[in-house]
This record gives sequence, C-alpha cells and structure tokens, in this order.
Amino acid sequence: MGKDTMSEVQQQPKNEQRTPMPAERGPRILVACQVGMTGKSTVAANVLHARLGGRFFSVDSVNQDATQYGTEVERVFGDDIHEMRLEIMRANEPVVVDLGASDFTSFLGQMAAANMEGSFDYVVIVTDTSRRGQEEAITTYQTLRGLGMPNGKFRFVLNKAIIGRAIPLQYTVLFAYKRRNPEFPLNENCYLPVHQLFRALHESGQSYQEALNDKTEYEPRIQQAGLDGDDATAIELSLKAFSQMLAASMEEYFDRAYMELRIQPTR
Repeated sequence: MGKDTMSEVQQQPKNEQRTPMPAERGPRILVACQVGMTGKSTVAANVLHARLGGRFFSVDSVNQDATQYGTEVERVFGDDIHEMRLEIMRANEPVVVDLGASDFTSFLGQMAAANMEGSFDYVVIVTDTSRRGQEEAITTYQTLRGLGMPNGKFRFVLNKAIIGRAIPLQYTVLFAYKRRNPEFPLNENCYLPVHQLFRALHESGQSYQEALNDKTEYEPRIQQAGLDGDDATAIELSLKAFSQMLAASMEEYFDRAYMELRIQPTR
C-alpha cells in the first residue's frame, strides 16, 4: 500500500465519520393485567421466557409465580423495584417481568415517579373471556398509555378461549372497544385455549417443562403395574402420561401465540 493511500474512514471528514451501530440486545417485556387469574404467569413463562431465555422477574407478593412451570424466578416486591431497574438497564439478554395484580398499583406508582416506562420495549397484557378480565385489560392499557408508553409497544394475549368458537364473540368487550378505537392493538389470532394441561400438571406433580421434556414410554409401564396389582403406581404413571401428552399439545399453541406477538430484538 502506498503512503498516500488512506482508509475509507480516514478519507471522511471528522464530522462525517460513521458512528458504530449499537449491538442488538434482548427485548425487555412487561407482562401485566391489573386483575388476577388471567394467565399472566403462564404467558410470561411458557410463551415468552421459554422461547427468549434471559432473566425472569416476578413482581408479586401474594400469588404463586412461574416457578410452578419450572422457570428460574427472581422475586421482587412492587414497593422496591430500584434494584430490578438497575439489573434491567445492565442486561443484554432478554428480560421478562411478570407483574402480579397484587403489586400492580405500587409498581406503576414507582414506574411513574422514576420515568421507568422507557425501560420496556413491549407490554404484553393478558386477558381471559370474563367481562371483568376484559375491562381490566382495557384499564391496564389506558393506565400505561397515560404514563407515556407508545401504542406500538402493546400486545394482547387472549387467554382461555374455547376452540371452535369465533374469537370476537368470546371477547366482546375488547372488540367493541377496538371498534370505537381503531388504533387499539388487538390481534384476534393471538390467543390460547382453555386446556386441561394445568390441572393435569397439578395432579401429576410435574412442572410444564418436566412434562414437555419427558420422553418416557409410559404405556408398557402402566400395563406392568396393572399386572402386578399395583394400582397406585398405575395411577401415578397414567397421570404423568396424560401430562406428557397435553404438554406436547399445548406447545403448539404457545408457539403460535409467540409468533403472533412479533417480539423483536432491540438496538
């Protein structure tokens, strides 16, 4: 190379040199609804964290968290989120925050005081078919919009749907609100069905991930326990076999819901 040859960067005036693009980082997602039992932890653990990995924070001082699904949970109380915020800001990996209804008000109070709404790339609001669940989902959306969160950050998961019945007919409150407010980010394809999986998991004593990863061939074992007259073992194995089957079935719905959420890495 001759001494008069200059690199591309050297040839550019200083004020035109390119600034390196920041590396992509994992998305930071808040999962919320200000009423309980809509399925927030189910979605946070099995739809989001299971596919994104990273860190999982549970902000709930009352209800059972996502440990029931085999998720590694970092517990936080709604009136003390300072340390969690610092951890979120430092993280390059994905972050899922599962906000329980019991801590919703105190968490949002601190979020507003600390201008924390910018810490999240997405807000996933989980509702069910009950009128109260839908009304509270709308209120959650309006409250967070009032804190300054852009409309494009919001996603809805329509939980506990009945397969074979039109989604708009099951969530009439939400779809009526969307007709009045066309910008409301409602996607009727982002739903999860009513499913026997979670009852089966409770009865078998397994987590969701345990059942999903279970490759045991149960039928010959069940038959042998029956031949041995060991009814207790036959029942125990049957429950695990049922959980195994249902977990595989539910995974397809979790996959589709995740696809419909359209979660992307962030620069």
